[in-house]
Amino acid sequence: MDNNIKINSIDVEITDELRSYINKKLKKISRFIDFSDPSVSVDIRLAKDSKGQSTGDFYRVELSIMTAGKKYGVNAHGESPYQAIDRVKDLIFRKISEHKDKKQNLFKKGGTKIKGFLRKFYK
Repeated sequence: MDNNIKINSIDVEITDELRSYINKKLKKISRFIDFSDPSVSVDIRLAKDSKGQSTGDFYRVELSIMTAGKKYGVNAHGESPYQAIDRVKDLIFRKISEHKDKKQNLFKKGGTKIKGFLRKFYK
């Protein structure tokens, strides 16, 4: 699974614990996307921001998943890198599942139209 995943960071150290946490969250998306497919690439950018804040750290995560037919991209912020990763996982999960649902609905609508058309011949 790690072959297609690129993790970049700005002002954040990517520890083994953080890397395994990212992989754990991406496994939840693997029911929609086959990460072992060589045409799939995942880019994760983790950065520490303090823009617009007087104190404290602010983390930003950008996630891009490119498949053979579609590109998905989301970004999220959080007070810790783990919180930002959780939010970006929820956003990408929602985006991918909406796209899959939309494709299935279009397929069902097309099937219904064909079925209605064929019924005219069998009456």
